[in-house]
Amino acid sequence: MDNQNNQNEYTNFNGYQAPQTPVQPVAAPQATAQTAYNPYQVTEQGETKNKSLVLGILSIVLPIVSCTLLSPVGLILGLIGVIRNKKSAVSWVGLVISFLALVFIVLYVVLIIQILKDPDKTREILEQSGRYSQSDIDEMLRQFYGFIVSMF
Repeated sequence: MDNQNNQNEYTNFNGYQAPQTPVQPVAAPQATAQTAYNPYQVTEQGETKNKSLVLGILSIVLPIVSCTLLSPVGLILGLIGVIRNKKSAVSWVGLVISFLALVFIVLYVVLIIQILKDPDKTREILEQSGRYSQSDIDEMLRQFYGFIVSMF
């Protein structure tokens, strides 16, 4: 009978009576305007940093691997990398290396033009150095002219 009168109350065998608290319904989570976090989504700023890093690496590698022949391409890539991200140290290093390689190419071409333009002056300079005999100078100039002709 006792159980019938106190149907709403629970008493265990130790005499413990569970507190009666009203059950409140839990509100469903409301949808917010925020988008879910996607760890694979790259922000535009991160994408620009990655592109300038790649351009910087290419502007370093191209002049070195091609023995300075592709330094104009490396200079352009380094310049684009610096424009995209002014704080990219790799792009700045690539820009400087490409520029130095381009200066080296220009000086090399000027030297070749000077030697081809006035071979007698070149012969005179080599004779004045005292290191080479007349036959050594003739052989060097013959090999040099053969090298230049074989390139073109």
